[in-house]
Amino acid sequence: MGQSPLDAVRVFLKDLAAADEHANGIEVFHTAFGGVPQLRARLLLMYERFEQALAHVLAEESGSEAGHPAPRLVAAQLISLFRLVTSEEAREHVASASADERLNALNAWIDESAALQVEGLAGYGIRTSASAS
Repeated sequence: MGQSPLDAVRVFLKDLAAADEHANGIEVFHTAFGGVPQLRARLLLMYERFEQALAHVLAEESGSEAGHPAPRLVAAQLISLFRLVTSEEAREHVASASADERLNALNAWIDESAALQVEGLAGYGIRTSASAS
């Protein structure tokens, strides 16, 4: 049985993180691109191009009609995991863990983010009468 695109991205990111025992592999990537404004703009362009290419592949593999929104939306969600893992919030989350726990902290961040994508956004952020007061 095959692997879903979401699982493939999740596993890839965790493998990338595991390449360095202190979860610095992704940190090095972020620092190289995120710390320089000109490179940050190129990183965003790179993500956009990855998303376009991935949407094309997903459309072909799923047999979607030309222009159907599903492949592009799925591609955007998958690429958002890369963007999230290299975000300032993720960096701070990982940095707040002890050196021995950084890989676990990053893996948990990846897993929780992927789980939210699996669950979908339909129930996220809905205020109940109890939480609105």
